Amino acid sequence: MVLLRILRAGSVGTDALAGLGVVFPITLIVSAFANLVGMGGAPLASIFLGEKKDGEACRVFCTGVTLLVFFGAALTVAVLCCCGGLVTLFGAPESAYPYARDYLFVYGTGTLFVMLSLGLNPFITAQGRSLTSMLTVAIGAALNIALDPLFIYAFGMGVSVIFVLTLSNIIISALRKLIPSTVRIPAYIVVIATLVTLLKLFLNKFLPDLYSAMGTFLPLIVVNCIILGRAEAFASKNGVLASAADGLSTGAGFTGALVIMGVIREFIGSGSIFGLQIMDFGIPFFTMPMGAFIVYGLCIAVFVFVLDNVQRAQRIKKTKLLHGSELKED
Repeated sequence: MVLLRILRAGSVGTDALAGLGVVFPITLIVSAFANLVGMGGAPLASIFLGEKKDGEACRVFCTGVTLLVFFGAALTVAVLCCCGGLVTLFGAPESAYPYARDYLFVYGTGTLFVMLSLGLNPFITAQGRSLTSMLTVAIGAALNIALDPLFIYAFGMGVSVIFVLTLSNIIISALRKLIPSTVRIPAYIVVIATLVTLLKLFLNKFLPDLYSAMGTFLPLIVVNCIILGRAEAFASKNGVLASAADGLSTGAGFTGALVIMGVIREFIGSGSIFGLQIMDFGIPFFTMPMGAFIVYGLCIAVFVFVLDNVQRAQRIKKTKLLHGSELKED
């Protein structure tokens, strides 16, 4: 983050990025609680599933959900009540204090959702549903959906993420044999931060309206878990072409999810779609960050429900075909 501030030196957003640098370690602490439950409980549940002890696996899962809800509620209260004191404790300078406090407050409103998303994904993977796990992450980092609900702004954020994700994958893949493993995460952050800085300068110059609409959320692309996660999990282990394809496909999925949620928020919040007024009724709450979190949760619920039904139908069909073949043999 220090190098990120150097890259931004002399520009208007230096204080804002300094505030982000202060908040970043706090978000890592929150993520650590989610990983404590997810990475600790998922392997145990996977062992029980392999031993056909579904009851024990269910008990582990229920315990994990309970812990995540408890940690999420406790951390939400702590962050929202003490956000000013926390950023001061972590060294926020006076000029960056308002930005750091606002960043942390917005993040704090979604702490419970972040905890459930990060903590439950390992349990999904442990059941052999890696595609479901990947898509639930790709459906959006909650902080990035707290934008203006208009379609064009959601699409603009999605395209921005595609740009950073694809180029960071290419650069990290090309340099993967030169980056020491001990400093790989800071190196990845420097690459991503450099690309975000270039993107910000481009948008500020050629698309000022879009730049203004994204506001303080544009720099948060630096800490987007999808970008850093794909760099660590894929780009650092595969070739340039494969990494570029991975960046484009993952970014396209993220953009699609972001656009869908943006359209839903725009329609419910202001009664319009793509800027065209459909009805006079609207619920302004859904144009706010908390409304975005609710839409985010509902989208995940619908996605998981539909996917589970499709997978169940496939299992039933496979079972019927298997029984049919056994009857023919008899």
